[in-house]
Amino acid sequence: MLIIKTEDDFIFFNDEKDITPEFAEIYKANSDMAHINDWGKITYGMLKTFPQEKVAVKGSCSEVGRCYWYPDGKHKAHLTEEDLLLMENGWYELKFIREAIGKWHESIKENSFNYLLMDLYYWEHRMGSWQAQSQLE
Repeated sequence: MLIIKTEDDFIFFNDEKDITPEFAEIYKANSDMAHINDWGKITYGMLKTFPQEKVAVKGSCSEVGRCYWYPDGKHKAHLTEEDLLLMENGWYELKFIREAIGKWHESIKENSFNYLLMDLYYWEHRMGSWQAQSQLE
């Protein structure tokens, strides 16, 4: 059972209900890597119990706190495009990725919104990919 606290109340999602074959077919058709036995159950529970006049918003803000690329908590003061490219195997050799990272790095030089660059990069690169997939579910 998933419980969400709202401003006025708690909402309970019953993920113990059996997913119907029709729901499973639609769910799997909308996600290449559907996690039908976990996220699928939660989604089905939300479909059956979530108030239709409400909107659910998912996010990934807390993931940045993991300091994925610097688990010791020590952030490198000045990151270059090369530093960013070397965080993923093979990226340095791919011209289109080097160009994309270069454009991204240039675009945030003037304003990184007071985020540490590695956190912002993680959020945009790692979490962007992960959230794109999870939003499908």
